[in-house]
Amino acid sequence: MLRDDVSSSKPAAGSPVMRLTRSPVAILRDSRAFPGTGVFLSTGAGELKSVTLSGNTLENAKTPAEER
Repeated sequence: MLRDDVSSSKPAAGSPVMRLTRSPVAILRDSRAFPGTGVFLSTGAGELKSVTLSGNTLENAKTPAEER
């Protein structure tokens, strides 16, 4: 799975901008977190290691990526 240019200028409180589950070998690139973003990317437990992050600007997110 490949996703480019993911962003949300009005992120929903309490929800990640993007949620991936059972997505082996996923690539997220050229995406950005706007100010006020809580969690940008959420994955299932143990799945974050199979996600490649490339060229993203996520420093505005309180939590750029988490496993849940």
